[in-house]
Amino acid sequence: MAEAYLQREICDIVCGEGGARRERHEPLAWWRDRLRRAGLSAVPLGSNALRQARMLVGLFFGFEKIIL
Repeated sequence: MAEAYLQREICDIVCGEGGARRERHEPLAWWRDRLRRAGLSAVPLGSNALRQARMLVGLFFGFEKIIL
């Protein structure tokens, strides 16, 4: 159930434009600022994390070539 919810949310953020978008999501810059004010900071991802992210996106969404 959680997977289906997250899949719809991700698709809405990535694929939905204009009238096709179900929900207006906040821009990334707002989230970065909010997280920074909460005391969090960005950390670089290692090559293994990036490789795993590409593999998972490819498995769930069937993309052949993914640019992250």
